[in-house]
Amino acid sequence: VAADLDVQVTAVGEDKLPATVGRELRAAVEQALHNVVEHAAADHAWVFVDDEDDTVAVTVRDDGQGFVYDEQQLRADGKYGLLRSICGRIAELGGTTRIETALGQGTELEMRVPRSNGSERSAS
Repeated sequence: VAADLDVQVTAVGEDKLPATVGRELRAAVEQALHNVVEHAAADHAWVFVDDEDDTVAVTVRDDGQGFVYDEQQLRADGKYGLLRSICGRIAELGGTTRIETALGQGTELEMRVPRSNGSERSAS
């Protein structure tokens, strides 16, 4: 993340996740913050982690310029960071991704995944 982007992180709930879930969520958040730095022209980003019993929700929000979210256009333009590195990664975990954005309004990306059955080793 660029030094000039102010990122605040807030977490509520458990401090450990199954290793696979933790790795994939971390990679998705890294890609989301990379996108903020590269495309959003934002000054601030916020990461919220909420462990809700059987589900973990991670939201990345920014105060940047926003964009028109059109999956078909992203594919046509060969821009796969959001589709593969975030949405695809979350889908592979059995989760969902919600994207709220509009020009001039910033972006909010919510990733929601089920917790593992607990049989995996946990990672911080």
